[in-house]
Amino acid sequence: IPAITKILQDNNSIVRWRVVKALGQLGAKEAIPNIIILLQDSDPGVRREAVEALGKLDASQAVPELVKVLDDNDEDTRGMTAVVLVELGAKDKLPARAIEDIKLLLKWSEDYPARAREVLKALGVEVPEEKK
Repeated sequence: IPAITKILQDNNSIVRWRVVKALGQLGAKEAIPNIIILLQDSDPGVRREAVEALGKLDASQAVPELVKVLDDNDEDTRGMTAVVLVELGAKDKLPARAIEDIKLLLKWSEDYPARAREVLKALGVEVPEEKK
């Protein structure tokens, strides 16, 4: 894993994105400090994948840094961060505006709409039924 984490500094954002995704999937908890650094990456896709990886790694120690990402200029990154914070048990850290960012994820493909729905319900927010 240490050799892989060095690749997180690659100049190519696609390489950084793939590596952080792999680290999350591998359950590489020892990479958490390196992944936290990517929360400030210049590429929003890399930042989103870093958020996702920290969630997969159950990185509760990253909560203070994740809270800072709630001010990201990318609304999808903010929404995913809010979802991950709730999944990590830190819903008390969410500002009220985070609800709107989470709602934006309902339009996504993959598993994000289902996760966003669950989180919104956990927050006591009325959620429209899922279209089949």
